[in-house]
Amino acid sequence: MPVPAPSPDARAVVTGASQGIGEALATELAARGHNLIITARRGEVLTDLAARLTERYGVTVEVRAVDLADPAARAQLCQELAERNISILCNNAGTATFGPIAGLDPAGERFAWVRAYFEAKARQRAAAGFPADAGGLLAK
Repeated sequence: MPVPAPSPDARAVVTGASQGIGEALATELAARGHNLIITARRGEVLTDLAARLTERYGVTVEVRAVDLADPAARAQLCQELAERNISILCNNAGTATFGPIAGLDPAGERFAWVRAYFEAKARQRAAAGFPADAGGLLAK
């Protein structure tokens, strides 16, 4: 599926946008003219990224400093996104772990749950007509 064309009233959402792949996704979408909502835990990093992207590409970049492992914060963001025109969701928050389950750090594994939760929410939106109605794209 091709990436939807930018629209002034739509937003592309990138979770985990403070560094690495998430930052690269946000930068590429901004370069293509998409207005963004970027999320991660580190608000100051997101604010700096938003300023750079706005200055360089002239797009609107909204910052949401959210710890997606916090159920209340996650629910608040999900509620906001459900009420917005979201054309693209790049679900990049979280980390991957490897090895026997008994040897994994439980605190670190909460991010795997966060990713699964966001993917489930995205599937719910897709079932409700999100991509078909909005011409949207869901990337994970």
